[in-house]
Amino acid sequence: TARPRTRLIAPPPRQFVLPVVGAAVTLMNVALVYDTKSFFEAFDMAAVGAEAESPLAASLIVNMSIAWSALGFLCMSSAYRGSQARFRMGLAMAFVLATSIYADFEMPFEFAVDEKGHITDTPVPNDMSSMRFIVKTALLGPLALSLLAHCFEPGLLTKDKSAKKKTA
Repeated sequence: TARPRTRLIAPPPRQFVLPVVGAAVTLMNVALVYDTKSFFEAFDMAAVGAEAESPLAASLIVNMSIAWSALGFLCMSSAYRGSQARFRMGLAMAFVLATSIYADFEMPFEFAVDEKGHITDTPVPNDMSSMRFIVKTALLGPLALSLLAHCFEPGLLTKDKSAKKKTA
């Protein structure tokens, strides 16, 4: 006899990746706006925190944090959307995280501070063991794996979504 299909109360773990990444991004950006200097010190970017006290830098930080938080909030809400919407939101978040990592490597924004506390023209070398790269990679890795798993799931390119194999 055929076993009746039962719906799980919780979605599969793959569907939790994007909301968790979105929550982490949102919380980090709220923390950045709340206490900018402490946030930069926690992420090994004290020189950036010193420059963040200017009105222009503070405005840019708040604007970018609001944009990142909005994207994070959309990703959190993806738990209630279909798989195609989740895939698109996840792709957007993965793209933003990957370009952020690329920008950190190609455009140094932190400069060495001399013994008097003045910022010099010498950029701080990028370090893959710094907190910002570890966090971005920890967010991007599972997200990329879940997007890849979505691409290979039966039903993506099928006419019959309940099929075990691709039928298209």
